[in-house]
Amino acid sequence: MVNTSRDKKEKYMPVLKQEKKEGSESFPEKKPPPTKIKLLNLARESYEKIKRHSDTKIYILLLLLCYCVRVWGISSPKELMFDEFHVFNNVGKYIRREHFFDLTPTLAFMIQAAIAYIFGYDGKYIAKNVGDGIPNNFPVVQLRMFNCISSCLVVFLTFYFLVKLQVSKLVAIFGALMVLIDSSLTTVSRTMIPEGFQLFLVSVSTVSWIYFRTNLTAENPKMRRFSYKSFYICLGSTSIAFSCQLSAILTLVFITIDGVIASTKLKAIEKVKENNKVKSREVPDSDNKNKTTTKAYKPIQMKSAIMKIWFLSFVVLMMTTILNQMVLSRKGKNDYMLSPEFEKSFMETREFIYDPIPRDVVEGSQVIIVSTKMYSGSLMSHNTNLNPHIPRAQRIWLQKKQTPSSAFQINVAESNKQMGNNGFLTNGTVIYLQHVNTKQYINAESQKTPGLFDEKYGDVLTKGDLVEGDVGEREWAVIISRRDETLKGNAHLTSYNTFFYLYNKKYNCYLDHVNVMGVQIIYCNRKNKGVEWRIIQHKLNIDIFNDKASTNEIGISKIQPMSLAGRIKTTLETRAKYMLWDTSGHPSSSRPYKWPIGTGDAVPIWNSKSNNRLIVILPNLAIVWLTSIFSSLVIFGWVWDGLESVVRSFIPVSEKQTESETKSADTDSIRNTRTYLNSFGVVFGVGWIIHWVPYTFISREMFLFNYSNALWFAVLGFCCSLDAATRKMNNMIKTSVIVLLMSMVLYCWIQTYPVVYGTETTHQKCGEASLLNSWNIPCRKVI
Repeated sequence: MVNTSRDKKEKYMPVLKQEKKEGSESFPEKKPPPTKIKLLNLARESYEKIKRHSDTKIYILLLLLCYCVRVWGISSPKELMFDEFHVFNNVGKYIRREHFFDLTPTLAFMIQAAIAYIFGYDGKYIAKNVGDGIPNNFPVVQLRMFNCISSCLVVFLTFYFLVKLQVSKLVAIFGALMVLIDSSLTTVSRTMIPEGFQLFLVSVSTVSWIYFRTNLTAENPKMRRFSYKSFYICLGSTSIAFSCQLSAILTLVFITIDGVIASTKLKAIEKVKENNKVKSREVPDSDNKNKTTTKAYKPIQMKSAIMKIWFLSFVVLMMTTILNQMVLSRKGKNDYMLSPEFEKSFMETREFIYDPIPRDVVEGSQVIIVSTKMYSGSLMSHNTNLNPHIPRAQRIWLQKKQTPSSAFQINVAESNKQMGNNGFLTNGTVIYLQHVNTKQYINAESQKTPGLFDEKYGDVLTKGDLVEGDVGEREWAVIISRRDETLKGNAHLTSYNTFFYLYNKKYNCYLDHVNVMGVQIIYCNRKNKGVEWRIIQHKLNIDIFNDKASTNEIGISKIQPMSLAGRIKTTLETRAKYMLWDTSGHPSSSRPYKWPIGTGDAVPIWNSKSNNRLIVILPNLAIVWLTSIFSSLVIFGWVWDGLESVVRSFIPVSEKQTESETKSADTDSIRNTRTYLNSFGVVFGVGWIIHWVPYTFISREMFLFNYSNALWFAVLGFCCSLDAATRKMNNMIKTSVIVLLMSMVLYCWIQTYPVVYGTETTHQKCGEASLLNSWNIPCRKVI
């Protein structure tokens, strides 16, 4: 089988472009005439080396553009934007060596804390809200530059990688500029959020992996080699990325799938070649006698490399977790956060926490009661007249957001006060739940619940009557759940870490809630125990919504801290369980499939107090459109080739087919395989799908997290496809096409730059920007 020049261009990855060696016959070494001044000779030699590098001017141009687009004015605003609030507080906690629990792996925060510590920050200041001012001793510019420089390196790496893939330099420049001026990447890269650092690690990991895999699975056996340099770079960058953000596991998945496809393709090609060799041996050929055999490819090398990358990634994650728990979490007032009860309950209550200290619940405690069902919300009360036959009253509902209507006071029944429990609420204690504001009680009443239509369920209402006469309908017995092994023995009610049921003695039912037409309605369940509840906030006889109220006199529950092994185990388990599918705090109104038509809501991260400056996160629509076209073509190509393969499987091969026809069919099969699975554009399509698709099935906002990784893969794939489509065009036509596409990208950039940099603008200017209007930019409401 003879490979034509066209076949060579259709390899899984094109042969990486090799530089001509200096001093060779085809490229003779040129030295400047020596002078007596050694420093001048050294300068001339350095200049000549730079001059011979044809891409140096382009790198210098990209460096200047990076400074103008991303570095310029990075010190503004001097207030905390969006998740900078969490970065700022986490850095301070690391410097103070104060334990805190975070889903995100800690390596990126540890690096940022080290930078802040080197520049003299003491970590004493604690921010309370987004938009708080940044203290003068905090190195905000250095931390933003850490992220910004990392994101700029991705621009350089994009150009370098595309050139090595033998993409035309004009297309490579276009790809680098797409990464540079995407509005979302630019906005995030100018903050302390380590998104740019994460993207840099993922890009280095991908580039080094492609180099390694290309060398290991070259079609020419003589070209195959195990590139230790590329492998170890990939190993290190992937491991560090996984210890900075668990979503880097998607990059590990990409490496695995790409390696499996490459191995499968190579084995199929070698099998076809082997069959052709067997058939050719039937015809004597004197030339074959002098040919030497080459070493066959061993799939075990690919499998071993992939397993090592996975293994080291988890080892580094474990090491950083141990370092965090051993060195950066010293004993102190926050030891309660190391308890198994707190760690296990943290994930289900973190968005409701005001006072994150577990406290014993006693007679008179004012509390917020939440459902243990994920993100269901807390009990609250408000006026309603839902149905005419139900008297107007204070209805009890379930709502996520806590307000003064969420506060209830616990009053113990007289029959339980003589039990000698020192005021603690133990298993079976009978209580009344009195609303703090209205002084009314949660009351069970036997009647139909709207939407349930079942006499066995009782609507839970609150009456304005005081406790008089028959109060059985207002009595709720605390039934402490026994599912938690830590609550054995004489367990008592404690905020955060105690699960319990509320049982109504009169109607023999348990407090429960059900979704009726999108509303969580509270009712009393007679069929089973219903839902478990938890108290997430407890302050004794004070206004729980008064931030200035003192809590020094409130007794803190004495909880035994966990062991080091237990903390590490719990931390890793919680991260593995919740990280990839955590949907809290991220609205789903702007989903990725809406972006090509430019609809949805942008994410505001900062606005000035004078309301004439605003910074939001939104993508460059032109880049979204272009990468969406590429992604659609990739998916269409896969579907088309898959259908074609199915159809061919039903066509029988004639037994009378000649040997030449068989060889021709084998050659066509190999060429089709390369086009379908192994073209480098589709390789990046695989990376785009792996980093994008999982986040389209959950309510996670895509502007952050894997948006940057998915965008980078899409840009690479688009540039490879664009180069293939324009390769045979006239240079003038090709240049015109790329300039036209670049003009679209720049137009969208000009439309969005005021909300990227937070420059001063007005309501009228915002209205004149059509792209901002299509994205429901909140400047129409703020400015």
